[in-house]
Amino acid sequence: MANEVAKKNETFALVTGTEGMTEEAKAELEDELDDLDDDTGIMARAIKMPSGSVKAFSIEGATEDDAEVVKEFDGVILFTHRINAYWPTAISDTGAGTPPECSSFDGKTGLDISSGEMKQCATCPHNQFRTDGTGKECKNMRRVYLLRSGQSVPYLLSVPPTSMKDFTKSLKQIMAGSTGYTHMVLTFGLKDSVSKGGIHYSKLTVRKKADLSDDQAKVVEAIRKTVKEQYKTVAITSGDYDSDVTPAATSDTSGADAYERPDEFTDASGKPEDLPFA
Repeated sequence: MANEVAKKNETFALVTGTEGMTEEAKAELEDELDDLDDDTGIMARAIKMPSGSVKAFSIEGATEDDAEVVKEFDGVILFTHRINAYWPTAISDTGAGTPPECSSFDGKTGLDISSGEMKQCATCPHNQFRTDGTGKECKNMRRVYLLRSGQSVPYLLSVPPTSMKDFTKSLKQIMAGSTGYTHMVLTFGLKDSVSKGGIHYSKLTVRKKADLSDDQAKVVEAIRKTVKEQYKTVAITSGDYDSDVTPAATSDTSGADAYERPDEFTDASGKPEDLPFA
């Protein structure tokens, strides 16, 4: 693997949506977009993980009736960050789009919306593994902002707790050659997994497909900067964590096969700036 020559991208079409436009037309379009709402933040379309053992993603289209269902897709990661979210009651009882009582945009410091208190995730009792091995009350997830071929709008994929360990491990291995994820095309897929409680569910997979050209990588880096400046404007809701996607903790008595433990992280010092676990 280490001696393989990286395949160059020949099919991934990286677009910004302003190809062929004059500088004046670009400026006018940006000005008109600013008129709509300057507090919107990142306008990203959602990529949803499947429920149960279904092996297909649901990718949001231009309209609600225009969703695309695919078994795998290619994309270039713009930015990824950890999020934590705690709901005191089951999401099924609170309804879709419900914000968590406490949430964190970096997996380190959380904000309790009821008290306004800032909490340290490492010592929070809700963020500890249960003694019976059934995971945590607080949901540890990862958001992945990415671009798809031929699309100028970014997409947002939320990695559930059950896929965190494998996804992070795979991305680290892919980047072992000192190439940042913004410089490559990745293929996202699904594989079947079974909890200790016998529940079938899909785990997220990722593999490298090709390297971007230097010119494409520069475009991605510019978009990445914008996303990093605005990612905290995208509120964490129950849409990030789907109870149908992640097996209930009471159904999985192992803990280790479905949830990522802190000791599984490695030292990232001396590696590329855009490591996925920074």
